[in-house]
Amino acid sequence: MRLKWTRSMLLIVLIVALSSCASKKGFDSSVGFPPKYEFRGAWIQTVYQSEYANLSTDAVKQLLQKRVEALHRAGCNAVIFQVRPEGDAFYQSGYEPWSRFLTKTQGKAPSPYWDPLAYMIELCHERGMELHAWINPYRAAANQSVPMSSNHPAVQHPDWCVSYNNQLFYNPGIPACREHICKVVTDIVLRYDIDALHMDDYFYPYPVAGLRFQDDDTFRRYGRGFSNISDWRRDNVNRLIADVKQTIAHTKPWVKFGVSPFGIYRNKRSSAIGSNTGGLQNYDDLFADVLQWEASNNIDYIAPQLYWAIGHKVADFSELAHWWNRHTYPTTDLYFGIDVKRTMNEKQLRQKVEMTRKLAKGIIYWPANEVVNNTGGIADSLRTIYQSTIALIEPSSKFKHKVPKVKGLTAERVATGYRLSWLNTSEPCDPITPQFYVVYLIPKGHKVTTDYSQYIIYVGPKSQLILPYSLGKGKYTCLVTALDRFKNESKPQKIVITL
Repeated sequence: MRLKWTRSMLLIVLIVALSSCASKKGFDSSVGFPPKYEFRGAWIQTVYQSEYANLSTDAVKQLLQKRVEALHRAGCNAVIFQVRPEGDAFYQSGYEPWSRFLTKTQGKAPSPYWDPLAYMIELCHERGMELHAWINPYRAAANQSVPMSSNHPAVQHPDWCVSYNNQLFYNPGIPACREHICKVVTDIVLRYDIDALHMDDYFYPYPVAGLRFQDDDTFRRYGRGFSNISDWRRDNVNRLIADVKQTIAHTKPWVKFGVSPFGIYRNKRSSAIGSNTGGLQNYDDLFADVLQWEASNNIDYIAPQLYWAIGHKVADFSELAHWWNRHTYPTTDLYFGIDVKRTMNEKQLRQKVEMTRKLAKGIIYWPANEVVNNTGGIADSLRTIYQSTIALIEPSSKFKHKVPKVKGLTAERVATGYRLSWLNTSEPCDPITPQFYVVYLIPKGHKVTTDYSQYIIYVGPKSQLILPYSLGKGKYTCLVTALDRFKNESKPQKIVITL
């Protein structure tokens, strides 16, 4: 594989070569390179999006490739792709119909045929990025006025659903609905090489003044001894989260389960442990007891949607960032979701990135298109400053083990540079064999270490890399490591080259 060297990558190597030249103790972290471990994701939504259905198959593929490439250039290492916007599918499903947001007509397969989820996995993995399959668990129809496919489960089982605000929702209180969602999850996890299963903030629907979610009959039938319908509703969602977690764990334990809830758990006026905020609440309004999911070890990561500005009077980003940091369990990775347009309009990108790095393990940008389109210069800022080096995703704390070192590392001169090669020992069905390889390039005079992000020049599945002569003359130490599916990294294999 030939490495495509961008101007920013060459600049990073040059900075490394020139900084702290007299020191042999390693890089001076005060210079401020980004961290080696950081989750950097972006949400690509499909619900309410007409662009996919109005383009040809080739044009949609080109659009998605452009977006993934743009996110990769901006330093992102994960894409969260919405594959189930309304009980339908952006993939070949045996349980639910093709999405109207892909083909205009629900249930109609794309022609020429293609599988968007499989394609996105390929795009991301060849760039060393994770692909998280994003599903909306309960929404069955985003607009009840639009005809539904005859094979949609909501059409086949109308008794499963509740109509609310011109939308249709699977009733969380009906056990058959939970069982169906778990079948869908099993299907996705079993047949696709995803890195995570992701749910958004929609559990019970966002409340509308004057409208009641009509589930009294369900409560009487399936109440399980609860005297309070709100407690029962929360327990319904708790059961779904637990069942999904177990479904994934029993299918592919290396696949993570993450949830991105609304940014406020509870306000201080509702609970002593609440935040100093005044907005809608997960616990009281959406019946999403997020802290219970964490305490029960039923989610691997949580990404609260902190879409407000620092200093917002009702929901201050800083207040909520600190609150989630205090209330996130050690077994759950915390990422902050930020609204790109509002952040750039308020000129708060630097403050939010710095706060995130102190309080969480990563950041997710909403929506991805704002990064792709460089809204407010965000892509430029990420590429050249905040995400100027490649970051790895921190390994799972639940599945730590030793990864074998890379074997057969060699280097040979070719017309354009040095070709690094090593044995590819990956086995797709074996999670403790390599998924990706990492290459570090360290100039002479610097400590030989894998500790620093600025030395990373490649992450991906290939077992061959060209180092171009354009890097400049000098002696370099190349380190190559392997990452398994749990993101554990092997000890490095070393080779020295002279350009």
